[in-house]
Amino acid sequence: MLTFLSNSRTLCKDYQKTHEQETAARQALRALLANRYGRSLDQEIRGSEGGYLLQWYQLHKISLHKAAIAMLFSESHRIQTMPDLTGWSVVFYMRPCFVHGDDINPSTAFFVHEMRLQYTPIFQRMIARDTGSPSMEFDQAMRVRQETFAEANITTPLITVVPIQLVYDEYSITHTVPVFAPSHGAEVALAARMQDPNPSNYLRRWIPTLKAMVLRGHMLGPLFGKDDEDVNLCVGRMIKQGPIPTWVPLTDEEANGAGYIKFPGVVGPVVPRSSRGAS
Repeated sequence: MLTFLSNSRTLCKDYQKTHEQETAARQALRALLANRYGRSLDQEIRGSEGGYLLQWYQLHKISLHKAAIAMLFSESHRIQTMPDLTGWSVVFYMRPCFVHGDDINPSTAFFVHEMRLQYTPIFQRMIARDTGSPSMEFDQAMRVRQETFAEANITTPLITVVPIQLVYDEYSITHTVPVFAPSHGAEVALAARMQDPNPSNYLRRWIPTLKAMVLRGHMLGPLFGKDDEDVNLCVGRMIKQGPIPTWVPLTDEEANGAGYIKFPGVVGPVVPRSSRGAS
């Protein structure tokens, strides 16, 4: 009992410290927004804060989507209806980063505090919100996605779609992530990963890798590639080349030094060597 109470006090202190840090970071962000916008109305400041969150999401969208797919495959044993994901969603809980100086860098304004695959009954509502349809079943959502990709000349088979949600204070961003069959190049990369004694490790490493990428201001790109892109994605950063920031890839030396795996955009299930060839 004494040990439990001692641990509880430690946890409470840790939680309080974390909460204080998060509060201070958000106050610093909002103070900078207030100075930038002439201490305008609180509602306008909050709107600007939400705008930066949306910018952050657009920059890190591919990375977040790949992380959601990695979590899906890593915890697929929990989903008895796979690939039907009715009721399932991946939720990212966001926090603000401390702003240094007078400039807000959208690529490093927030970080991923926690990420969960959870079962909720609101899947259809999230799909409906994302597609603009008042009501949509999972199969119908799949058909809509397939039609959209066909119009974009994307012929890669669509396995499923997984809803994601970014939660930051009173803000929420929802989207659905398409999960495609791997390309030939991706199959080769996945086969190479099967040589690892524990090939599924890379799926579990994706979450801490995502958190590290975000804190460094790194993200997968090119940012405006095709939805089914995998093997050609790489880690990069935003740099200012004139008035508009541009995404540029890291050098091989930089990527290796940061600990990023080869072909980071390739995310899919892997089978241990002992399971291959089994009937």
